[in-house]
Amino acid sequence: MVFDEPVRSVKQASSVSGVSESDIVKTVVVRGARGDYAVVVLGSCRVSLEKLGLALKDESLRLARAREVLEVTGYESGGVPPVCLDERVRTVIDKRVLERDYVVGGGGSTHALLKLPVSLLLQFNSNPIVADVSEC
Repeated sequence: MVFDEPVRSVKQASSVSGVSESDIVKTVVVRGARGDYAVVVLGSCRVSLEKLGLALKDESLRLARAREVLEVTGYESGGVPPVCLDERVRTVIDKRVLERDYVVGGGGSTHALLKLPVSLLLQFNSNPIVADVSEC
């Protein structure tokens, strides 16, 4: 799905795509001592750095700044897709995401969204970590 205007929030994504907010995902980039992570959570939830730190055994985690998101992923913050990222960026998928049949997430720019079955979310990520890493 491609749009003339940028889509910058879960609420906007839901409105322009016609998909429930509960089926929107966001890809949040997190940095830590052990590397960089792309954390995929439901749009209605937020990443819990505490839970994520326990799952990854890394207590030095922090959210990446906008310029770091671009450096790490090659995508602008707000447009990071939930699939097919550089293998140096480890993907973590919140377990709640797997309860959905399909999800809509960043499509590579703030003007695009990508709708895909959750099965492809697992298939198109290299060895993703699935864990409880969000607060809803």
